[in-house]
Amino acid sequence: MKKTITLFILMTLLSNFSFAQKDSTATIEVVGFAVKEISPDYIIVSFELSEYNSETKQTRAIAEQENELFEILKELEINDKELKFDNFGKDKVYKKKAVDVYDSKWYLLKLTNINKLMTFNSRLNALNVNKFTIDELKNSQIDTFKKELYLEAMNNAKEKAEILLSVLKKKVGNPLEIKENPSSYDYDPVKIDNSTKREIVRDGYTGATDITLGNLRLKYKVIVKFEIIN
Repeated sequence: MKKTITLFILMTLLSNFSFAQKDSTATIEVVGFAVKEISPDYIIVSFELSEYNSETKQTRAIAEQENELFEILKELEINDKELKFDNFGKDKVYKKKAVDVYDSKWYLLKLTNINKLMTFNSRLNALNVNKFTIDELKNSQIDTFKKELYLEAMNNAKEKAEILLSVLKKKVGNPLEIKENPSSYDYDPVKIDNSTKREIVRDGYTGATDITLGNLRLKYKVIVKFEIIN
């Protein structure tokens, strides 16, 4: 009875793995996983400068606001080369019997940390910023994290093989085959499209002091075939 139970447990443990026999070499194939969360240090935000201030109901020339915008960048030690013009726009303001149309301009700005993002956001109070969104989150050291992830996935595969083979009183040998494909690696740089764009400021309010970005998640899967040593 004990032998039957032991055999059943062993078959259950090995149900997701495969053994192969080729040229008298016994092998075991396992899947290794690795997951890592990293903080973004590459933040792209977009915002709109408008002639019309939806809160004060006053108008102000965009050129005048642009001059003040560059002063803000200078004070916060943000390189103005990180500011890019994105597009022209039109803001419609509906009144009782008419619709007024005001010019607006969209900009993209690259920032490197959340604290600077929040400070910049709070400094826009003096400008006619009706919309402020986060467009993209990245990490500039992604290649370094990739290498760490690959190593962790390989170690995970080897550990699984060792656990399984320990039941059979066998040992893990050299890796004979490693499989991966583009879909086995997953890193979401969070390039947010228009339908899911993270809008931080709406309706002219630019006093947000708490912006939570969250971490970026990296996932990697590798299939490794190891030699079985008696």
